[in-house]
Amino acid sequence: MSEMPVGKEAMVNYYNSVINAVKVKKPAVKKFQSTENVSNVICGTEDGERNTLLEKSVPTLKKFIFDGTKKAFEESRNAETKYGDDLTALFPVSGESWSSRLTAADVESAEIEANDDNSQRTLTLVIKEPSVDLVKKAFNLGSEEDRAAAVKEFRERLKGYLSFTDIESLTYTECKIICVINTKDNTVASVEYIRTEKITTTITGEGTLAEIGTLPCSFEYTYGDKYEMDWTDPSTTTTAEAD
Repeated sequence: MSEMPVGKEAMVNYYNSVINAVKVKKPAVKKFQSTENVSNVICGTEDGERNTLLEKSVPTLKKFIFDGTKKAFEESRNAETKYGDDLTALFPVSGESWSSRLTAADVESAEIEANDDNSQRTLTLVIKEPSVDLVKKAFNLGSEEDRAAAVKEFRERLKGYLSFTDIESLTYTECKIICVINTKDNTVASVEYIRTEKITTTITGEGTLAEIGTLPCSFEYTYGDKYEMDWTDPSTTTTAEAD
């Protein structure tokens, strides 16, 4: 059992050590989507005329879109591997032999807390001013093909209500990692990657929403991927035979 790291640099180094061991030791991994939300919607300019009616309709539109796309993207968002399977493609950072190259300078804040019996520690890192290059040091960003497929699906779901231009700008506003570590052997029990993107586009009303015309629109899209690990090596376990 290692001592609890103290200070941001020690916490980041500890995180790098335990997370980079995942691809080396290859536990069984279960991946699933942990959160998805849209917030801070602004239709129109912040200092000019805003379409509050459209903004208020966002929760309904959001449910309509997410319920429709959840099944379509379930296969790519959810995955499982067996103990010993190669994790290069699935586990962040996809395509690399490592999972984090973060430094203390990349991190805005770092916190670690043990549970009541000290069997696990939860380490939370918030990335500082998350640019694409910085986020790529610890997160899976997804391929251009995945993003194009998502945009296409959104267009289909909104047909007859809204159309939108291509994404005009996309910036990360917050990126967070929540890593639960088994204290006894410093293995990762689970890790959650949460990203918030600010997306800017231009929308045009269709059908019953035609009266809104064409408006600039921005919103924040938060989504998270969680990975749970099982470090049990099947080759070292024994099963009692039935009588």
